[in-house]
Amino acid sequence: MYKALLIDDEPWILKDLELLVDWNKLGFEVITKISNSKEAVQVIKKQLPDLIVCDIKMPGLNGIELMKLVKRDFPGIYVVFVSAYSEFTYAKEAIELGAFDYILKPTKDKELRTVLKRVSSHLGKDNEEKKKLEKYRKTELFLELLENNLEEQIIIKKLNNIGYNIAYDRFCVVIVNCLANNLTNEYWQSQLKDCFSSYKLLFIQFGEKKWLILCNFSSAVLIDSRCFNEVGLVADKFKLSVGVSDSFDNLVDLKHYYKEAELIAYNYFIYKKGGIYKYSLYNNNYIELSTKIKGLTSCSDLKRFVGKLPELLPEERINLEEIAYLYNCLQEKANALCNLRFEIELLAPLDIIYSFNNLQELFEQLLSSLNEYKGSDKSRVSHDIVEKIIKEIKQKYNQNISLQDLAVKHHLNYNYLSQLFKKETGQTFTNYLIELRIKKAIKLFSKDLLFYQIARKVGYDDYYHFCKIFKKHKGLSPSEFKKKYI
Repeated sequence: MYKALLIDDEPWILKDLELLVDWNKLGFEVITKISNSKEAVQVIKKQLPDLIVCDIKMPGLNGIELMKLVKRDFPGIYVVFVSAYSEFTYAKEAIELGAFDYILKPTKDKELRTVLKRVSSHLGKDNEEKKKLEKYRKTELFLELLENNLEEQIIIKKLNNIGYNIAYDRFCVVIVNCLANNLTNEYWQSQLKDCFSSYKLLFIQFGEKKWLILCNFSSAVLIDSRCFNEVGLVADKFKLSVGVSDSFDNLVDLKHYYKEAELIAYNYFIYKKGGIYKYSLYNNNYIELSTKIKGLTSCSDLKRFVGKLPELLPEERINLEEIAYLYNCLQEKANALCNLRFEIELLAPLDIIYSFNNLQELFEQLLSSLNEYKGSDKSRVSHDIVEKIIKEIKQKYNQNISLQDLAVKHHLNYNYLSQLFKKETGQTFTNYLIELRIKKAIKLFSKDLLFYQIARKVGYDDYYHFCKIFKKHKGLSPSEFKKKYI
């Protein structure tokens, strides 16, 4: 219910305004009626109404003078004036100075009702924006904790500043990737909170579909199998991929355990479905496979090995970082055994996520390279095709665009296109796209936009990923860069 304050020097008009419409039904509560405009100043400061309905011409402090004070100190308060025809010049000036609207006397119920509905709609949008700003503030703070080496007491103090008070001696990080479209976050968050009912939780939004949950719990409780089973059911129900780090007792180690949870939360890429994944169960299981890769002695053996990987890897309890390592080993082996005559672009874990839809697609493109380019020198695609691709990148840089998608669209082999793109532009596709997005982001720094909004506008749904990439390429975080150069 929004708070409304009525001000008029004639008490009978105040009474009429209050009785003219059903304020509660329209979402407002009339908290006070005041006939003295000077007294109103103190009431406004004390009660902070959302809406002031005020006579425009009053003795002492008139409506316009009162509004100037309100807008100076409380710009979020909406002001609607009630005026007579003879006061129209005042009303026009009031609108120019920031009044929301004005209503002519004698006031009609339909007109007042219409204005109140409009004010209510604007207040609703304002509240949504405030919620977004609060989420953004929490996200910004958490980025600071992850990016800087801070002492534990400083970390605890910063968490206290956003209303998260440490109650227990153990922590773990949970990363949730929401795989379903059009799913309201409150649905699955409510059920996850029930699963973690014994733990103190902090939800931080890192992207449209990515959330971090910091769990604080007693070492006497820990996170038991019952809790994991319940979370698994929620993950299956809502198509969530949930990564859980090992537990830890010192917040100085937060960044390390965030990385654990993030890596394992991307296991939907491997298993093609949501679920709950605990880091300790998916760690260091790639050593035997890497040994097998090193032992391969022919191109045909390599192709057979690559062909089996999409089925083999899910059974090996392997995480995304290890997949990236194995993939890069395979590329190097392919160049050595199969005479693939192009430069290899090594992929990081998140490069894989943003370039391919799933594990099978990743290794299918490598197998395609082995089949198409073994010992041969395929005729070169013209310079024109790269120009077309660059044009498409410039048009779609803010979308989920990948070299794999472009290769499929233009009927080219992924690795061959990667080589050709670097030859023509002097840089890899990934770096070209990153530099373009960063340039576009910097141009938006002068706009009245928050950094998470800028990140989305240039193609990064994961705000933390955007900040990491920006700092890697510019040496400063987005906020530091804006403060120094914009």
